[in-house]
Amino acid sequence: MPPRRGYVTNKKIDPKSLLRLLKYVFSRYKVQLACVGICLIVSSLASVIAATFMQRLIDEVILRQADDHHRHNGHHLRPGSCCQHHL
Repeated sequence: MPPRRGYVTNKKIDPKSLLRLLKYVFSRYKVQLACVGICLIVSSLASVIAATFMQRLIDEVILRQADDHHRHNGHHLRPGSCCQHHL
């Protein structure tokens, strides 16, 4: 089957054309590119902060409550031991 019209197959990008395109984009859209860059950085930081917060929440709140619950019931929370008494 021949390729569809307008569809390029296995053609490498000419580095000169790519450079010319990048020069054009950076010369005309400096403010927009700066905003995109800032948004990417803010999004990355927000993602890292959210993951860190969730880990602290799990470590400091959820596991501490589970440990307190097991101590109150006479069990000690050890890795892999929370369900051994049910076997």
